[in-house]
Amino acid sequence: MGPAVWSAVPLPSPAGDLAAGPSVRRPRSTAGAFETWLGRPGNTWEYYRELADRGPTYLPDQDVSSWIRFNLTAYHQQA
Repeated sequence: MGPAVWSAVPLPSPAGDLAAGPSVRRPRSTAGAFETWLGRPGNTWEYYRELADRGPTYLPDQDVSSWIRFNLTAYHQQA
C-alpha cells in the first residue's frame, strides 16, 4: 500500500472578500462593539448600575428585563 495522498484544502486568503470574488459577502465584524459603546461617557456607570440591580447572587426567578433592555439598547446605539 502506497503513501496516503491528501488533497490540498484551500486556506482563507488574507485579502478577504476580494480574493473570494464579488459574489461573496462576509458579515461585518462586531467584535468589541459593546465595549466601544461602554467607553462612551455615562454608559459605563449605567452598566454597573444594571449589574448592581441584579445583586451578587444568582436568582433564577429574578426579573432581568431591564438587563436585557440595557443590552439591546447598547447594541442598537452602537450599530
